Amino acid sequence: MFCRILLTGIFCFAGCISRVDARAAVASGQAAAPAAAASAAAAPAPPLAGRVIEFAVHGAALEGNRLGDSPERRVTVYLPPSYDRAATRRYPVIYSLGGYAPLPAVAGQADFGPLQMIIAATDQAIVHGRLGEVIVVQVEGHNRLGGSFWVNSASTGRWEDFVTRDVVAAIDAAFRTIARRDSRGLYGGSMGGYGAISIAMHRPRLFGTVFAQSPCCLALVAELGPTPAWPALGQLSLEQADAAFRQGDPRALEGMALAAAFAPDAARPPFYGDLPYHMQGDRVVPDEPAHARWAAQLPPARLDREAAGLKTLHGLRIQYGDQDSLRHIVISLPAFHRALLAHGVPHEFHVDHLGHMGRTRFADDAVPFFARTLAGAAADGQRGDRVTGVAGAKADASQ
Repeated sequence: MFCRILLTGIFCFAGCISRVDARAAVASGQAAAPAAAASAAAAPAPPLAGRVIEFAVHGAALEGNRLGDSPERRVTVYLPPSYDRAATRRYPVIYSLGGYAPLPAVAGQADFGPLQMIIAATDQAIVHGRLGEVIVVQVEGHNRLGGSFWVNSASTGRWEDFVTRDVVAAIDAAFRTIARRDSRGLYGGSMGGYGAISIAMHRPRLFGTVFAQSPCCLALVAELGPTPAWPALGQLSLEQADAAFRQGDPRALEGMALAAAFAPDAARPPFYGDLPYHMQGDRVVPDEPAHARWAAQLPPARLDREAAGLKTLHGLRIQYGDQDSLRHIVISLPAFHRALLAHGVPHEFHVDHLGHMGRTRFADDAVPFFARTLAGAAADGQRGDRVTGVAGAKADASQ
């Protein structure tokens, strides 16, 4: 009861689990699916013209993390239909960053979840001539706390370096990739969307085109603002957060994950991070310097220093739904769009009338984007024109 009272009102920001779906899954003995997958109706995956393999990557960048997570990771690699026949052909690569998922079993769903939708959409687009043949590499960022948020942290490990150094180097060495920036795309949804933007800002010379779907955590507002949930979270143990997660409520674990990622602190076990707010009398106020450390990690605070790199991208597209239950996304993304325009960063900005994650958004939005911006990914073999600043706000009926 103590745990449940403290959890009341705590934010949910990175692909949270539906309580009803999670509890039903627990009752049936199956892993709970995140809300990013909950919108997808159960359906068998269509047969693939290409093939999928699991590939081991040693994460040198993850060694020595305070959570005790193993640096031995596995990524999922989709190889297009001609890969095994065309022995000398090389292919562009789309790197896809996963969302928040506390358990490895959640990140790679056995049913038709987000990973399967991305792979199936890519495969079908290739088969039907909407996309040239590409390799897709799905990288999951789950850890003991559920998510890395794809940042370098002394507590969780150097997850940005894991992607940009360990994974890219391993994929280029093991597969016939076009190992050039213009032929590397970066995609992510929710926590992965945050990672896509953040990594693109830090490493613009590595990826040529970037798509962020419903990126979380771009501003400390709404769920991430000064609410009583934050001081309450500081009173929970990791065991209580785990217990809440097993009951279908991941929110405390998510808050701990963000703290460990954005404000690592060796002196703050068990999640080794500082929370951004505390109580001052009867008010919730920023807890400095932790709050400033969180804010400094966020892309809007970095634009003055890093906008120049974003201007060199061949494509940048940001998409979200105005019905997203994560209200900080609805508030922060229009502001980030305006900030990009003010800094002269060419980009596309699209708003639909859906929620956090939509079943067909990758097929309907990301596939055509990569087909025209990723070198070698157009169905006719011709790269599309460079993207200019566009703000879209049309309704999207996909779900």
